Amino acid sequence: MTRSRVFSALCAVMAGVFGLTLASAAGAAPAWWRVSDGRNEIWIIGAPRVTPRNFNWDTSGLEKRLASASTLIVGPQPKNKVAETGLILVNFGELRSPTPMETTLSPPLRRQFAAMRQSIGQGQGHYDGWKPAVAGFWLSQDFLKAYDLQSGQVESKVRKLAHAKGLSETPSGTVDASEMINQFKTLGAKGQEACLAASVHDLSVGPDRLKALADAWAKGEVTTPPIDAIDRACLQAAPAFGAAFDRAANQDSAAIAQALSRGAPRAVAEFDLPTLIMPGGVLDHLRARGLQVSGPME
Repeated sequence: MTRSRVFSALCAVMAGVFGLTLASAAGAAPAWWRVSDGRNEIWIIGAPRVTPRNFNWDTSGLEKRLASASTLIVGPQPKNKVAETGLILVNFGELRSPTPMETTLSPPLRRQFAAMRQSIGQGQGHYDGWKPAVAGFWLSQDFLKAYDLQSGQVESKVRKLAHAKGLSETPSGTVDASEMINQFKTLGAKGQEACLAASVHDLSVGPDRLKALADAWAKGEVTTPPIDAIDRACLQAAPAFGAAFDRAANQDSAAIAQALSRGAPRAVAEFDLPTLIMPGGVLDHLRARGLQVSGPME
């Protein structure tokens, strides 16, 4: 396991923790939301976090909207990737554990974790040396690889098409990796177990379900796994995760409101799907600002 993989894993928020189920009428293309202040409008697409590798979807609606836009608004970006990589390396040792990780787990979680790692071909001891919550991230990464799944493909495609059309890119804000790193370092044994349990639980839906959710998204159905007690236990133990979500939702909605207030030509925005649609997410923030939100629609 390389240190660059640690950086990519720790800068992500656990995929299943911020979920919701919201179904729209199925269509032939992904769903959109239209936000307006009565004069100007911005179209938002929510990007699913996990899709099959080399995932294909109908981009015609996206390309049509990009053609009449001047900018692509995206979610918060790292403040300084080089500096944050250095921060990971400085704290690398504190993310590890001198005790074999599996031996520290409660019997039920130990059995569940072992079953999950065995299902993706990883032997006992593969994740030893990491604190349990960090091992959960590694397990998630290895799960995606084992089942030919990948994170971030839709976001990457949207940004690539926007760049090809010469659009400028406007990040809604910044992400500070130190908060997440410090959260991993300060979690007690109970919190470590709670977040590992959330990772195992979120993966237990299985690869077929994750692929089906991606296919449904491509047809206009907006669906992600619901949050439950196991996920909430991790959020309660690790408030930095919830704070990161709240900050991202606020930054995203503020960027949309600012673009509308400037009277800029039609813009397109791409945000993380759960951050967009869950209660207290971007859409709720936009409505609270008095903006008109309609959708999901093709």
